[in-house]
Amino acid sequence: MNDLQELLNYFVINPEEVDINFKLGNYYNSIGQTASAISYYIRTSERTNDKEKAYSCLLAAANCFDLQGCRSNSVKGMLQNAISLLPSRPEAYFLLSRFYERQSNYQDSYLIASIGESLSDKEYIPLDIEVGYPGFYGILFEKAVSAWHCGLCDESCKLHYELKMNKDLDEVHRDAVDNNINNLFKEKLGKIFTSWHDPIPYTKEKYDSLRYKFSGSEELDHNYSQVYQDLFVLSILDGKRGGCFLEVGGARPYFGNNTALLEESFN
Repeated sequence: MNDLQELLNYFVINPEEVDINFKLGNYYNSIGQTASAISYYIRTSERTNDKEKAYSCLLAAANCFDLQGCRSNSVKGMLQNAISLLPSRPEAYFLLSRFYERQSNYQDSYLIASIGESLSDKEYIPLDIEVGYPGFYGILFEKAVSAWHCGLCDESCKLHYELKMNKDLDEVHRDAVDNNINNLFKEKLGKIFTSWHDPIPYTKEKYDSLRYKFSGSEELDHNYSQVYQDLFVLSILDGKRGGCFLEVGGARPYFGNNTALLEESFN
């Protein structure tokens, strides 16, 4: 007796048994018989007292409807019911946001991803079946993509950068993020995400490289700014002495400071 025959025999004896309905749904799903799988998944969700099992079945049924094509209302309904059942779980938010995104309904995709980001539990216990959820970064990815189409370009850019630099993505999402960055954000990323680096020191050996030899520049043997901001000010003011400056956000008194040289060497 094969597995299907055994399951069907059990089902005939006790058609209300939750576990048998669930196993039949999984079996038919595994062989691509989505219509039968949907029937058993829905039967399971209607009969179980286990909310997580019902939630899993709603997501699995939604995926089966999606594979059939032309069943968008059914897909959406299953996923919305799942969110209503367990609003703290992340999977349905991802699947529904992705569904809207693939329908080019970017406003709703962004909305669902944003709600999922705020409300869903990042420390979730995995479901007992695979429903196509890659991890919490999937919600952020859908938000990043839909944000671009909603005109939120800076937010989309930052989310793509966050995904690339700080998230362990699967191959599909990694390739998609890289492709979007290269095609949409490469120039913008260079402007927005400029990393701090240690100051580039000025020494007397660089005197001949100064474009403007301001008064007193021949005496300098060091500076403090990160990229010569202090030398720029002295160039513009031709080495002015005895003046005043306003320092805002000086942080450390010398490291990377833009006014320490003005005070120390130019009064």
